[in-house]
Order: sequence, then C-alpha cells, then structure tokens
Amino acid sequence: ETEWFINEVRQRTQWCDFEPLICTATDGENGGWFRNVNWASNFWGSFYHPLCDRARHEESVVKPTFIHDYLDRHGAHGYVIVRTGAWNTGFHHGIGFIQWTGSQMQRDAWERVERVSREIHDARYDAGQRGWPNSEENHCLEEAYWRLLRAETSCHFFWGTDWVDRAHAGLDEALFWLARAHEARDRKA
Repeated sequence: ETEWFINEVRQRTQWCDFEPLICTATDGENGGWFRNVNWASNFWGSFYHPLCDRARHEESVVKPTFIHDYLDRHGAHGYVIVRTGAWNTGFHHGIGFIQWTGSQMQRDAWERVERVSREIHDARYDAGQRGWPNSEENHCLEEAYWRLLRAETSCHFFWGTDWVDRAHAGLDEALFWLARAHEARDRKA
C-alpha cells in the first residue's frame, strides 16, 4: 500500500514545475484499517510507519510536512479550484457529494432514522426519569436501542440505495421492541 501511494503521488505530480503540496484526509472509517489493533496490518504499521521510514531515508518522493512550514518556504500563489468528488462510489464520481447527501430514497431513510431515534431516546429518557423501575420495559428499550444503532450505520447509506432496505428493516425491528417497551410500561402503571 505504501508503494501504491508513492507511485500515485509520483504520477500525479510528475508535470509540476514546483514542489507540490499534497494533502490527504480520511474519515477514519475505512474498514478495519484504523480500528485494527494488529500493527502489521493496520494503518500505522502497514502504511504510515513504512511511508515515514522511506521519507526519512530519502527513498521516496513523499516528504511529510506541516502546511504552515510549506507556506513559510514557498508562500501562497494563485488560486486552486477544488471540485467535489469521491473514490469508491461505484456508479458515480461523487459530483455534488451525492454519496453523502444521498438520493431521495436515502434522505427519506435518514429522516425515518431521525424520527425513530427521537422516539427511542425519549422513551429511554422517560424510563430513566422514573428510575428504570420496570425490568421488562428496560430490556425492551435496550433491544430497541441496539437495533436503532445497527440500522443507522453508514454502510446502509454510503453504498447507494442497495442497502437502504436494511436500514428500514432495522428500524422496523427497533419499533417492534419500542412498542413492547410501551406495553410493558403500561402494564406496570
């Protein structure tokens, strides 16, 4: 992966007649790469450390720097136009940030997530205000809550509309358990 990145930088900057500044960013959510605790296969051990090692030994075109250091050395000249876009979006190029703003189907699902989330959080707050007196209600609220969390995972939305139905299925399950929690609360009252 380190060699791939170095090659990408080399290819994209080969025609620059100045020392280019390449800024990279991540949401930190790329599979297990950032959450992986195995040094040999996570971001730090398999990519970042080897990249810095190569830069330290001057075996790479990549030289890590801070933006303020780069600007102190080279100054700021001209304008740069940054266009919207994304990688790994499957059926589009990310123009207009559609992978985050979503299709109408995705936006409707997000609105439903918000409504169901509000209902579950209100019910949990109410039970907490009453001191969590009903173990059956509490159990049902926990069942509803983890199903809500599973339903709102970004995987159900990022990959286009293919997985939106999974979000709705999870929300349906969450509402089922929320209804059971209300029934348990009402029986106890």
